[in-house]
Amino acid sequence: MLPVDAQIIAPENGDQNAINYYIGQFFFNNGGDYKSYFSKISKDSPFYLFATLRDCETSGDMNKLRRVLRAHPLFVPAINKLVAYYIANGDKSAALRILRRAMNNDDLSDTSHAFLLKSRAQVYFAFDDLDNAQSDLHAAADILTLDPEILSLQAKIWAIQNRELETAYEYAISLVKRNPSDVFAWDVLGRVVASREGDDAALELVERVGEIAKECSSLFENLGDLYARSGNDKKARDAYMRAIDLSSDGLVVVPKIQRKIRKLK
Repeated sequence: MLPVDAQIIAPENGDQNAINYYIGQFFFNNGGDYKSYFSKISKDSPFYLFATLRDCETSGDMNKLRRVLRAHPLFVPAINKLVAYYIANGDKSAALRILRRAMNNDDLSDTSHAFLLKSRAQVYFAFDDLDNAQSDLHAAADILTLDPEILSLQAKIWAIQNRELETAYEYAISLVKRNPSDVFAWDVLGRVVASREGDDAALELVERVGEIAKECSSLFENLGDLYARSGNDKKARDAYMRAIDLSSDGLVVVPKIQRKIRKLK
């Protein structure tokens, strides 16, 4: 049964199907009068924050989302959205500030702290601060063992550093086997293969995945890097532009990719 205050957006008879219908409308409706559903939700409702998030996603109003997060610094979906936004726009300080505010909360559980450490490690990694990224991963791994996100980022760090490549390869293969349709896992494998076996082997792998992938900006940035190193500037530019198109996932820094594009012939 849904929380009682969820019924504020449903007809007076409280029919469960009607409740589900109205919730579905304001969470997932891509057309029609979205505001009319949003206005029915009380600010005391647990659904209000999610509806606000949806409203911000629809309007692109990041200022409203910032205000929500200042009032509710542990609202994880808003944290994820804003951190990804700041990474994509090249604002490392703002991304770290959001995570620092959340981590300073006295009510934070160990698991929640580990989640935020992983998020901060991703920020550091995106901005090439590998030492701090590694430090946060170690701290998170002390709480979460065999966490796929930790294994993924650790493998990427080792691939860049060109060390522990056999272990990195084992991590990447385990992620792909765990979910063969996970584009993010293939991105990790492609990066490890590039360091372990060379660009030609990695390009063959990443190019095939890129033909069907509809997500993961990081994979397309990697594909652009591989094309650029092989001298295929046209394909590199196309891959970089695709990475920019997908940058809302918070895995790439758009200004950094734009600098790479400017260096192409």
